[in-house]
Order: sequence, then C-alpha cells, then structure tokens
Amino acid sequence: MRAALLYSAAGSSLLSALTAAPDTDGARTAAELRGTAVAAARAKAAGIDFGPCPDARDLPGSMQCGTLTVPLDYAQPDGRQIELAVGRARATHKDPHNSKRKVRRQGALVSRAVYVAVECNDAPWPTDWEVWDRDNTRLARVAPFETWDNVWTNLPCAYWAGPRQRPLDVGTGPGELPPTLILAAERDAATPYDGALELHRRLAGSVLVTERDAGAHGLAGGPNACVNGHVEAYLLEGRLPGRRTDCAARPEPQPKPLSAAPEKPGAAGPLR
Repeated sequence: MRAALLYSAAGSSLLSALTAAPDTDGARTAAELRGTAVAAARAKAAGIDFGPCPDARDLPGSMQCGTLTVPLDYAQPDGRQIELAVGRARATHKDPHNSKRKVRRQGALVSRAVYVAVECNDAPWPTDWEVWDRDNTRLARVAPFETWDNVWTNLPCAYWAGPRQRPLDVGTGPGELPPTLILAAERDAATPYDGALELHRRLAGSVLVTERDAGAHGLAGGPNACVNGHVEAYLLEGRLPGRRTDCAARPEPQPKPLSAAPEKPGAAGPLR
C-alpha cells in the first residue's frame, strides 16, 4: 500500500530535522535549505511503500513498516543517499483497557505512551512525592531549565502499577564498539551530566563532547557551532575529536527592556 507524503511543509520539517546545523557564513545554510526542499519534493513524489515489518516479534499486529530515501548530506541532494526506516500503526480511538471508552487523537498520544511505558518499566522509581520534591529542588539550583518540566513528564512512574525492572549493566571493553560520540550539556536536567560521564566511562573508547555551563537538552543540530562541527565530522566523515572535548556555551538570549520596545500609534507609552 502506498502512502504519499501529503504535506510538503511537514516533509520539509521532517527532513530538515536531520540536516547538520548551519555554519557561520551562511553559505552552507542556503545550500541545505535548497537541498532540503529538493529532498522533500522527491520524498513526496515517491511516497512510502508500507508493508509487513521485517522483525515484528515485539510490534503490534497493526504496525506497518517502510523506508524513505534521503540524502546523507542535504547540502548535496544528488550525492550519496541513505534509507531511513519508518513505521505506522492505525489509531483505533479505543482504550485498550476499556473497549467502551473512546480515545480522541490516539495517534498523537502514541509517542507519549511509549515514552512513559519505557521509562516507568525500565527501572525502579521513587513512590514518595517528598523524594521527588527534595531531589529536584536540589537539581533545579544547578540546572533550572527543564528540571520541573521533566518532573511532570516522568511523574506517572511514581504511580506505575506494572512490575519494575532492574537496569541492565551496560559496558564494553576496548575495541568492542565502533567509534562512539556522546554529547552532553553540563546543566541538562533531563539527562543529567553525571549520567553522561558514567556512560563515557562504561563505553570504552567513546568520546564525550561537553557544552560547558549550559542547560540545553538535545545538542545536535542546535545553535552551537562548535558542537555541530563535531557532529558533522562524525556523521559525514567518521572523525572523532579527542577523548574529552569541551565547547563553550552559546550566548544566552538577552531580553530587551519593555521601555525600549517601539511604541504603537496611539499607545499610552511604555509600562514602568
């Protein structure tokens, strides 16, 4: 069954999310924007041939899989191409625990449901709110951005009724992994920096790139040119920096005083 990419804007957004971040002179930015538009148009025209998933042992019966061909480097849309695996499942609009209850916008909630199921089943979580409050109040002093938003995202795990699993003991010896790049911000509350240091220690031969004194979450493809340079070198050429590399934080936005805002015609003047 063929499913066309109906909205070129949505296709462009999907494809552009995979591009490398722009460089400082803007030349690559323009090339990437042009290449993204070309790739999105081609993907829309080709569509996706959905069918049975190649390994469906742990997937719902309604899941279908397909592939989407995109450029490895969007600045060169006619260059080397790669295939991305995609999947879809039909929204039933039903509660799996109550067949009489209708669920609106079920498709939009699938990713949230999967996230919560993975997080809450993956390891034991505190069940006492006082523990959550104490630990995250302490964390917010160091990493105020996203601390409490992340609490509300994961709080269902405090009341999770399913059995709790024990985390896997992850670790590799020298030479057991291909070159591995880890990105982390020093004050990221959603994925605390101590975890990045521990992962770096456990994955022998990995390289850790740290955005110092910053609290962003999800660094690749963001506005930090230093981080993006390492990501581009790794993805496009397989090159890694030294075992531990730092990038300075990008400048924080500087809000303008309200009094400096231009007045609209007829306005009473700036607020004090």
